[in-house]
Amino acid sequence: MATKARVGSVSLLLFGSGACALIYQTVWLRQFRLIFGASTAASAAVLAIFMGGLGFGGIYIGKRVDRVANPLAIYGFLEVGVAIFAGLTPILFWIVRHLYLATGGSFVLGQFVATVIRLLLSVAVLAIPTILMGGTLPAASRAVEHSGDAGRLGVSVLYAFNTLGAVTGAIFSTFYLLETFGNLKALIAAALLNAMIGLAAIAYSNRFVSEPEAASRPAVVAAVAPPRLVYAAAAVVGFAFFLMELVWYRMLAPLLGGTTYTFGLILAVALAGIGSGSFVYALVRSARATVGAFATLCAIEAITMAIPFALGDRLASLALLLRPLGAFGFSGFVLGWLIVTMVVIFLPAFIAGAQFPLLISLLGEGREDVGRDVGTTYLWNTVGAIAGAIVGGFGALPLLTAPGAWRAAVVILGALVFAMLAWTRRARLAIVAVVMAVGAIALLFAKGPTPFWRHSPIGAGRVELSKWSPNALIDFQHTRRRTTLWESEGIESSVSVANADGYAFIVNGKSDGHARFDAGTQIMGGILPALLHPNPKRAAVVGLGTGTTAGWLAAVPYVAEMCSPVNRDVLTNTKSKVLIGDGREFLLGRGPRFDIVSSEPSNPYRAGIANLFTTEFYEAVKSRLNRDGIFVQFLQAYEVDAPTIRTIYATITGVFPEVETWQTSGGDLLLVGSQMPIAHRWQAIEQKLGTDPFRSGVRDGWAVTDVAGVYARYVCGTETARRLAVGARLNTDDRPLVEYAFARTLGTAGAFDIADLRAFARTRADDLPQAIRAVPDAQQIESERLTIGIIHDAKIDLHALLPADVRMRGIAEIRYMEGGYADAWTMWQGQKNPPRTPLEIFTYVEPLAERGDESAIPYINGLHDEFPIEAEVLLARLRWRKGRLDQGVAILAAAFEKYRSNPWPVPVIMRHAIGLAVDMARDPGFVPVGAPLYSALSEPFAIEMLNEQRKSALLFVAERLSGGSCTSEFLGAIKSYEPNVPWQQVYLNLRARCYRETSDPMAGRAQRDLENFRRGEPKFLEELTAPAGEETIGRSLPK
Repeated sequence: MATKARVGSVSLLLFGSGACALIYQTVWLRQFRLIFGASTAASAAVLAIFMGGLGFGGIYIGKRVDRVANPLAIYGFLEVGVAIFAGLTPILFWIVRHLYLATGGSFVLGQFVATVIRLLLSVAVLAIPTILMGGTLPAASRAVEHSGDAGRLGVSVLYAFNTLGAVTGAIFSTFYLLETFGNLKALIAAALLNAMIGLAAIAYSNRFVSEPEAASRPAVVAAVAPPRLVYAAAAVVGFAFFLMELVWYRMLAPLLGGTTYTFGLILAVALAGIGSGSFVYALVRSARATVGAFATLCAIEAITMAIPFALGDRLASLALLLRPLGAFGFSGFVLGWLIVTMVVIFLPAFIAGAQFPLLISLLGEGREDVGRDVGTTYLWNTVGAIAGAIVGGFGALPLLTAPGAWRAAVVILGALVFAMLAWTRRARLAIVAVVMAVGAIALLFAKGPTPFWRHSPIGAGRVELSKWSPNALIDFQHTRRRTTLWESEGIESSVSVANADGYAFIVNGKSDGHARFDAGTQIMGGILPALLHPNPKRAAVVGLGTGTTAGWLAAVPYVAEMCSPVNRDVLTNTKSKVLIGDGREFLLGRGPRFDIVSSEPSNPYRAGIANLFTTEFYEAVKSRLNRDGIFVQFLQAYEVDAPTIRTIYATITGVFPEVETWQTSGGDLLLVGSQMPIAHRWQAIEQKLGTDPFRSGVRDGWAVTDVAGVYARYVCGTETARRLAVGARLNTDDRPLVEYAFARTLGTAGAFDIADLRAFARTRADDLPQAIRAVPDAQQIESERLTIGIIHDAKIDLHALLPADVRMRGIAEIRYMEGGYADAWTMWQGQKNPPRTPLEIFTYVEPLAERGDESAIPYINGLHDEFPIEAEVLLARLRWRKGRLDQGVAILAAAFEKYRSNPWPVPVIMRHAIGLAVDMARDPGFVPVGAPLYSALSEPFAIEMLNEQRKSALLFVAERLSGGSCTSEFLGAIKSYEPNVPWQQVYLNLRARCYRETSDPMAGRAQRDLENFRRGEPKFLEELTAPAGEETIGRSLPK
């Protein structure tokens, strides 16, 4: 007879094996990702084989353990077998890698054939250990069950401890084991522990030897429900839960950051819920399960899934408000993530944990055929889970979107409730189940998650929290919804395009590329290596983003016959060929060599991206480069610490003998690797800059026009890279340190600055190539470095070694960026040399124009060839300050009209231009001459640049032209914000007044919004003492 001690002892064994199994699964998925690529198709193939092996092992071995006298010994031998074959998988991975890459991978075979081969190779590696693993729970269940256990509670306890062990494995591997020891050592450690568990079970099994079944076979106990119904139910709940797992991963990524810690935490919470649910079920239920109880559980699971959906953006707000916990360090962030994850996942997972043992109880009592029942139910549950993963990943999410798939999972559970009620005899329980199922479906009619949840960089820490109030939170929510221009659900990610300040490509909540603000990196990621290479003819681009890098590379004469992968911006270029797939897999496979390989990955904190910064990846790149080829790679220099930067330098210098570092924007670096030293020739670069696309590339990306401006972006050479690499750890496929390091510093200020890197190089005279330093014109480079902050709205580095006059020039530029035109003008007057470069001219001429100084005219005329729109903006300011408002308005309106088709004007100048429009509108003489400005602002600029600022200026101009009355133009400007209006007092006042005066149907809603805003604002003394009915004028326009 089974005792509590027996169940407890075996449960501890199952706890340990559950932890080992989770570590195996994590390592195997990572290893296959390195071979097959990080696509959903590749991951789904591996997961299907893993789950399929478990299910097949459950039914095949489960039927057989019912006939053995010592099932615990069988369990022990199974665990030892799992350990042995799991320990052999590194060898099998080595073989599989060479076989798969020899075929050319998906780029040669095609997606269908590649998927078939992935399945076959996954079977070769995983079949034996997973089949053995699948038989462990049936064997252990048979060992502890006894005929008097009507509810088969022993199975519940074992299932609970096995799952809770997996929780331990998930947490331990995610937060410590893999980061500290790497994949191989983690796998070996798990195999050794697994072997010890198996041996312990064998040694302990003699106490569990039972009498032969034939000698004392109990009476056959009928199933409560038809077995086929039970198996179908197991498949359906497996399908629904695995579909929801995919939804949770997708939906929580924007809130938690989408790092490797995010996925590990979600998995751990889901498993913790399942394990806890199974354990609590064993504690509270001793009688035989009923179909009505199962239906009720399904209804409860449906409603616990639906409640977070109905809460919608409130959960995103919760995640946002928990971000300050990061003040306590990384553990504070983890605590905040855990709270959000628990709210969304734990309760439905808890209910799901009780379902599996309840289904086993429906099939019989005690130990009679318990191995078969556990194994068969496990198989069908696994079949449903595999179907849920495949249908969800390849169908439901892309077709229905993640919120739509969320709804679908709840509806599926609701339908299952109604289907099971046909076998329910207890009417009261049936009514309860029906009411809850209907309630769950009713909750799905709530708005649910909006773009505020789905496409906000909350988890990435990019939302400012310093001066927030309830009204500010609503304003941010409305802004995010209003500025989401387009959104879609892909197989791999949730994507959208935001248009607040121009088109930004959003992936899982965080910008992966701005069409204009990231142009310095995106354009120069292609143009810079083409400038440095003497004669590039073929190039490859790894990473999609906005497609800018590939597009500019394809414009270089005789370059890039193949750029992979690229977006539609270069599809019409006959020199480009688009290959959609995993860039790492492409480079690892066989194929042509290139003169340039440009790697433009997303941020390394995202799971899998760090594998584009490993020794093995760099070796793959090197193998596909010609002898004089150049490799460039984007590296973020923000939210990162110095040890991580050193790790990257150690890794890349271990493969490429020559490594240079260039600054492409305020916080972006390009690492330039080559096998041979790059020949830096001033005249050769100067000659290339005389032709397109080089001339327009450096102008549009960096706002420079000469060689000095190009080399101002040079940060350091190979000597500095090698010095920083000394003693640093390597980032490898086996141990991707960078993935964890970037994840830990996500959303923090970081302890690294490009200025510090350049200063380190400067002390060793490595901040310029020696061949460039010797050129007389190189003395201009230092002053051009100061202007980097102007084009990118970034820090201007005034280091201690600057000459006094250059330092004063830098201070003038800083004051200009801060809006201190008068100070900037004063400091420029003390300069011996006049401004030379376009960016210097901007900082000198705009203060002149603000003073109405006609000496700005020669400089403005000099800008017209390369920067015509900026020149017109400066001229408009000058004319206005000279008292010629009509001319200023006409010139500024013309500049805005040209801005509709040209996205490349310097952003800071165009921001000032929109501010200039508002200043002009305040002029007493504006109304008679202001109509052209209204017309020019009424349509979006190119790629909707500065869109929110443009609309705000349009509203102000329309108000001034209306003279206080609600004209059609003014009303149109107000309505352009609907329905997600700016939650700011000035706008809400204007909206309520105009809707009321024009009897607009939304007048009541507008008045209620205004009143709600006022209730959420703190009361100032003058407001509390103002006469009744007197309004307080707002302090700002919509942003």
